[in-house]
Order: sequence, then structure tokens, then C-alpha cells
Amino acid sequence: MKTGIHDITNAEYHASAGLSRSAICEFKRTPLHYWHKYVNPHYERSKPTEAMVFGEAVHTWSLEPKERWSRYYVAGKYDKRTIKGKTAWEEEKVKAGDRVAIDGDSRDELDLIAHTVSSHELAPQIIEGAQIEKSIYWTDEDTGLLCKCRPDIWGATYLADLKTSQDAGYTEFQRSIYKYNYQIQAAMLREGVKHATGEELNDFVFIVIEKKPPYAIACYTLDKAWIDDGEAKYKQLLKEIKVCIDNDSWPGYEVQNMCMPGWME
Repeated sequence: MKTGIHDITNAEYHASAGLSRSAICEFKRTPLHYWHKYVNPHYERSKPTEAMVFGEAVHTWSLEPKERWSRYYVAGKYDKRTIKGKTAWEEEKVKAGDRVAIDGDSRDELDLIAHTVSSHELAPQIIEGAQIEKSIYWTDEDTGLLCKCRPDIWGATYLADLKTSQDAGYTEFQRSIYKYNYQIQAAMLREGVKHATGEELNDFVFIVIEKKPPYAIACYTLDKAWIDDGEAKYKQLLKEIKVCIDNDSWPGYEVQNMCMPGWME
């Protein structure tokens, strides 16, 4: 991909070259895990799970509702625990063709979630008028590596990301930011926009939707300490990736002394 801003599908984005937050965080686990998933010529990508399909559909229903029927095929309601239900579901997936099949129960949930988002006191203001799902590519100045990001929501003065969670409460989502390295994602989105437009957007917002009724929504702005931590981490990880590429060396876990945790003592 050439550097700059592109209007491409989510599938095209994931299949394209460039280091994303997911790739960088796989390297953060160990270089060997990164090599296996992104360098290994024999790696076979698994099909998206139902949870992944549903999460992607939440984005479409909430952010790009006009694209629903061109991307998704809504099937009936089946008990997939039975042979009859499984067979009917597989037949419906064939009928879907190039579209992604979702069952009737998922359609009902998606409609409720989209209604909750549109009825929220703040979320529609964040979404309205913003650019949705643009793909940005740029070359990192320190390493020469191609990077990429895909902002869910790109407003005039801010960036925002839509997340689904079992618990959208403050403490639980704070843990999710740390566990899933969302601060690295935020830093990369800001960096991508800066390279593409020259603008530095300092405000970053998470719209967090719970996956179960009543589909409660929380909105969080990400403070500067998180952004700075994400930028420092991803810049350092890029340098480490460059070293591994140059040396074609992909180590796994280090040998370490296993200490007894403080809570056990």
C-alpha cells in the first residue's frame, strides 16, 4: 500500500502490508509469536469466530448503518445445538454469497445496540459528521517500517474508538486498556493522522458498549499519561522489530527466575 489515506474494506485492510497495533502487540508477547503469525509462510489464518463477526457487525450497525445490507445477510433463527439447526445455518451461509451471514437472534441484538447508541446523550455527537473506518498508511521515520491504522471515528478535532465489553465500568475498562494495549492503538491512530494530514489530534475518546442487555454505554477520554505510554511502547517495539528483521532472529520467551507473588507471601 502507498502511504496516505485509503478507502478500502476492513478485509482489504487486514490483508495488506504494514504493522498494525495487533501485529505490534503480537511481537510484544514474543518475537517468535509475531514471526509465526506474520512472517511464517506456512501460517494458516483461522476463520473469524462468531464473537469476532458480531463485534465487526456492531461497528457497521452503529457507525455505518447504510452499509448493513451490502455487507451482511440476515438468516433465520436456528437452534445450532441440533443437527437440524446446524444444517439450516450452514445452508444459509451458502446463500449469503460474498456477504457475511448472521442469524436472526444476532440481528435483534444488533438492532437493540444500534438503538442504544443512537439514543445515548453523547455517542451520536461523537459519531455524527466524523469520517468512519478510513485506513491510514505511513512510514515510521526511525525504522523505515510501514505502519498502518484504521480509526473507527475521525472527527475534526478528535479521534474515537468503538469497543464492546462485558463490563463497561471504569475499573474494568481501565484493566482492558492495559491488557489489550489500547493505549498503543490510540498513539498509533494519532501518529497516522499526523503523518497523513500534518494535524496533531490530542483528544481521544472510547465509546464502550456492553455486550448484554441493557447494552449500557460508557464514554471515556484517554488522558495524556496513557497516550505517552502508548507512544513510548510502540516506538520501542518498532525498533525491536527492525532488529529482528535485520538479523532474521525471532526469540521466544526469556529464561527467568519464577518468584512467588506478593499476595501469596
